[in-house]
Amino acid sequence: MLKIELSDSSKFQVKSCYLDPNDVNPVQWEENREISLLEKEMLAAANACTETEKAAMRLIAMAEQRRWGLNAKLEQRGYDSTIIKIVINRLLELNLVDDRRYAEIWLRKRIARQGKKVPGPQELRAKLQNRGIDRSTAELALSSVLDDEGEWSLLDRYISSFLLTDGSTPQRRQLRAEGFSPEVLSRFFND
Repeated sequence: MLKIELSDSSKFQVKSCYLDPNDVNPVQWEENREISLLEKEMLAAANACTETEKAAMRLIAMAEQRRWGLNAKLEQRGYDSTIIKIVINRLLELNLVDDRRYAEIWLRKRIARQGKKVPGPQELRAKLQNRGIDRSTAELALSSVLDDEGEWSLLDRYISSFLLTDGSTPQRRQLRAEGFSPEVLSRFFND
């Protein structure tokens, strides 16, 4: 972290990763050196990135974040959208933000939740997509969380919740429409 104070009392706190060393390299500056307006603007942008990253890291420290949600939270806090994109890309590179990891954690919590209605895989996928997770990432997360035994357990809970609310057992076609795999349904209907 570089702390820079200019003669006009401007203060910057920047991470060097947000500076292009070919354009601005404060480490090599001589004391009392005049800087150009462009260099000052680049310091201001790097400072904004550093401040935005601090805010993002506070949010990440509280809970796993997804790209879309983190972007929205930072915008709500008044950070510049261009700066947010730069910061989120850096956090993605550092693996501090990962949509798939977020989706897997969200799925595990959602599946473990107790209640009358248990969601099927199709509903879980749709809810992930509503949370800004793209379809392919949602599919990967579902296949990771719902391995054969996980899906079997979800189907069992889904049917039990269906019996409690409707009083009947859902048909194979209905369960397939809910997103349960043919393999798990064959196992269920053949047992």
